[in-house]
Amino acid sequence: MYVHPFSGDDPFSQDGMKRVPRELVADAVLAKFDLLEIVCLWSNSIGTSNLWYNFLNIGIPIAPSGGTDVMNNLYRTMAIGTTRVYAQTNGNRDWDSYAEALKSGKSFVTNGPMLDFKIEKSSPGEVISPSIRANWTLDLHSSINVDSVEVIVNGKVVWSDKGLDKPGSILYKGSIDLPLGGWIASRARGGKVSWPVMDSYIFAHTAPIWIDFIGSTDHRAKTLSAIKLLNLLEISEQRMIEGYKETPIPNLKAHYNEARNLLQNINK
Repeated sequence: MYVHPFSGDDPFSQDGMKRVPRELVADAVLAKFDLLEIVCLWSNSIGTSNLWYNFLNIGIPIAPSGGTDVMNNLYRTMAIGTTRVYAQTNGNRDWDSYAEALKSGKSFVTNGPMLDFKIEKSSPGEVISPSIRANWTLDLHSSINVDSVEVIVNGKVVWSDKGLDKPGSILYKGSIDLPLGGWIASRARGGKVSWPVMDSYIFAHTAPIWIDFIGSTDHRAKTLSAIKLLNLLEISEQRMIEGYKETPIPNLKAHYNEARNLLQNINK
């Protein structure tokens, strides 16, 4: 798992590409890790999500995670558990069940709001059969204000509405046109932070529900994401080479080349 990977707003901006961990793109493209920490005070949840969406778009089923990363001996840090990930274990309360649910993306991450999102009968981490139009429900529960809630398909917001202006619960329902492949998820956001949230802003995000099969893709979204990731990979590799200077790094270069070939083949 990569923890608090990106602290900027846009991982594909000129400045942002210099702040993404050097090996993250290559490792993700080659499916070398299962989890990406989407929510943590020490990173930017929106910026990290934007990077994550592009991995999902090329069919890499990386699941979201979250963590407080608290240092208890430093009085200025947040309380333990103020940022967390919830996983659906179907009532099982053992570590193996939790770890498997977390890895499978049967989960959501949050620093406050609780999300229960379904497409037809499918929940995060599961698969929905391809259809022209699908019904969805989103239950939002929160002890704090939430500015907006959104449904996202292949990285694009396809539906949004206002959230809660005070603590409470609300049920949203709707239907959306689905592409032939890819993923769907939901998120909640807010700008004003109040107790008990101890983060930069309010944020929650579900893991994706996949269309047809886990790792399916939409051709256009996959192609565009491959181009963006290929550019980011080139910048990351150059930073890596500059960091090692004259030290030979044949294994690392081979790692980058393997990821590069995969991304280039997507665009053929």
